[in-house]
Order: sequence, then structure tokens, then C-alpha cells
Amino acid sequence: MGNLPAEKFQINKEIINVAKRLAEGTGTGEEQVEKLRKAFEKCILSDGGYRGESLSNYLFCFLTADATGISKYLSTSRRLPDISARSQIIIKATEEATQIIKSKVGSEQLMFECSGSFLCLLPERGSQQLAEDVKTAFEKKTHGQVRLDVALTLASGDEIVSSFRDVWQRCRRNLKKAKLESSLKLPTSIPVDREICDVCGLAPKACDDPNKTVLVNGVERNERLCKTCFELRNSGRKIELDDLSRDSGYISAVKVDGDNFGKLLSGETREKFTLGKLISLSEQIADIMKKLAEKQLKPGKAEYLYAGGDDIMFFAPAEDGLKLASELNKAFQQEAKKFDTKLTLSAGAVFFKPKSPVSNVINSVLSLLKQAKGSGRNCIAYKYNQTHVETWSELDKTLKLLEYLQSSGIQKVQLFAIARAADRSPRFAEIIVKNRVGRGILKDETLLNHLNNFLKAYELYIMLGGKGPE
Repeated sequence: MGNLPAEKFQINKEIINVAKRLAEGTGTGEEQVEKLRKAFEKCILSDGGYRGESLSNYLFCFLTADATGISKYLSTSRRLPDISARSQIIIKATEEATQIIKSKVGSEQLMFECSGSFLCLLPERGSQQLAEDVKTAFEKKTHGQVRLDVALTLASGDEIVSSFRDVWQRCRRNLKKAKLESSLKLPTSIPVDREICDVCGLAPKACDDPNKTVLVNGVERNERLCKTCFELRNSGRKIELDDLSRDSGYISAVKVDGDNFGKLLSGETREKFTLGKLISLSEQIADIMKKLAEKQLKPGKAEYLYAGGDDIMFFAPAEDGLKLASELNKAFQQEAKKFDTKLTLSAGAVFFKPKSPVSNVINSVLSLLKQAKGSGRNCIAYKYNQTHVETWSELDKTLKLLEYLQSSGIQKVQLFAIARAADRSPRFAEIIVKNRVGRGILKDETLLNHLNNFLKAYELYIMLGGKGPE
């Protein structure tokens, strides 16, 4: 398409007025209206100029893009440096794809972007080539291992102003259709006599990692890396999974995700839904999640993979994972007060040993997150031996009880007796507690107020080492 040099067009008063009417009919603030005016103006100029006062005379093209296969891409390796580097690749691939839009048609045409997805307003002319270019750039940056699905949707000016909700629904349907029809090109087959990369399994070996070993058929050897995986590992050398393991020997993986954010961004929950509101909501949500991750998940305390759109995924010591998830939720609730719709978060968390395959860990986290959302949302599902689903307030009670168990000095044998009784029923546990208090074994009846949370707290207590006298 190329740039659109202004000197080739006469930007007359009529074009400016049409673009202004479109912008004022869709924008939500002075700055946003000005950006949209320029975007509409550029589209009109590129597609033939002024066609009369009626907004129905003007066609515009929305380019929607969304990455598919990010979770699989991240979990290809069990090494945290690899995962961290791949997370950064998604961000850089998005930046490179959107830079094509900015350089060829202007930054005003990019409505919003976050890791792996973006929306653009384009002139109809040349939009197909642009779609192909951004898809190629993204998939090249991710080495063909993450697919960028792209869809183009045409809408007239009057539709954008008067019924944008319907336009946006068409955009979403077209993108869904593109996802169903699209597929990544299969990598070139590797000769059977060539050694392949142990990480991606898609490319021939370029070198061995002298610092990492793998066990293959009972024999330990250095890990084989292709050129791409070697470069990713070097760029992501920050912290290893082993570094997140403390006394308990366990690590937590947590994914926090917005509830019904898709419905909010689809316009289903609003009487009047405009392009400007879509842009504003998308930017606010992405900005909140990113800032929360940066503020709450400090380096050395946790390692987050990505924070964009409406989700955050991170690794942390098992001792901190649930507490960090709770803190993220509380901080989010403070930020969410600015919206006129109640927004909540759900989360999935799993505890694992450093040697566990990360692909299995991430799949478990996603499964638990799905379980949390299926249990009414605004809650967390976590698993050590058993799966527990709790509201955020119940989780705080469990964590408070865990702190009490760790600091109370109660003998482990007594806690085990209470846990065994609680497994039968809270009533049995109540009898045991009162018996122990009466005999002076327990100093007070504090546990009586927390029997509903006892088994969950006790399970975490055991996993974290069960500190206390025998």
C-alpha cells in the first residue's frame, strides 16, 4: 500500500467534516476523537476522496488479529529461561506486526494492541495485502510456531456510528471463522539420520547446551538445541525453576484471568457501544493487568510469563503463589471501581516439583482455571493432592489459618488427628478440638472457628514442610 503522502490529495473542508462527524459519533474524549478523525480522514483520502455528505457512501475496513497457540508455544520447554524468552517473543512479534501498520498507513490507524492481538481501521484499498504482511511478520518472528489469525470486515460510515455493536459482532465472527480455516505451515521434514532439537522437536540440532542434561532411554546426555532455541535460551537467561524452589521443594504456577471481559468488550453489557468505548475499555484493561503484574510480581519474588489483555500467568515459590494471587485480585478490585460494570477475576493454581514437565503444568493450570470459571467465577481453583475451589474471601481465610498452623506450635500428631476427624465431618473435628483443649493439649479453641477451612489449610501446611514440633 505504501505511505499516503498528503500532497497527492486535496484535504478539502468536506472531507474534514465527514471525518469529524464519524469521529465525534464514535469517540469518547477530545484526544481520542482527534485520533479517530485523522484515521477516518486517511481512509477516505486513500479510497477516492469525498463522496457526498451521507456517511453510508464511505466504506471502512477493520482488521482484527489474534494469536493462536501461545500456551503451547510457551510450554514447549520445561526451562524457565526458555519460557520467559518465548513470552517476550510474543510481545516483540506483536510490535513488529503493528509496526507494519504504523509505517504503511500511520499510527492513527492502530486502534489498540496487546500481546498477540490488535485492531486496526484501514482503507479498503490495499487492506488484503496489509493483512498478509502483518500475519507473515508475526509468524516469522515466532519462527512459525504461533499462528496469527487475521480477518477483514467492511462497514459503512453510518453503520460504525449508529450500530457499532453489530459491526463489532461481525468482526468477531469473521475472526472466529479465520481461526477455523487457518493453519500453520508444517515445518520441512528432517532426515531420519539428523539429530533434532530436544526443545521444539521441529528443527535439526545446532549445538549442545553444556549446562543442561536430559535423560533419554535411561541415558543422561547434554540437551540438544536448534539455532532458534539456543538463541531463545540465551536471551531468556534470568532465573531457573530451581531458583523458585524453597524449603518445601515445590513451585506454584498460577494463571489469573478476567471473568466475562469478553462479554464486556463485545458490547453485550452496554446500551450504547461505540468504537471509542471499545478502544478505551481494551486499553484500560490491558494497562491495569500489566501494571498489576509489574507491581505485585517483583523479580526474585515471582516470574510472570505474560501480562496483557485480561490475564496474567506467573511462577512463584509454593509458599507465595496463593498469597500473590490473592494480592493481585485485591489490587485489581481497587482498579476495577472505575468501570460501571462489576469486573471479577478467576484463577487456577497448581503446585509442582522443578523437574515436572512444564507443558503438563500449564495444561493443569488451564484446566483448574476452567474449573474455577465453571464454579461461578470470581474464585480460585488450586491443587496439591486434592483440588479445592474457593471464593477469594474463603482463600484468605484458608491462608490465615495456614499462618496460624505454622506459628502456633501445635504438635504435628495433634494436627493429624484433627485432620483425620475433619475428613469424616466438621462435627468430629469439633469434638477432637474440644477434647484437646480440655486436656490442655491445645491452648485455646481458635481452630473451632476455622474447621471448614482446616483440611485445605492442613494440606498446604503439609506440602510446605509442616513446620512445628513433632
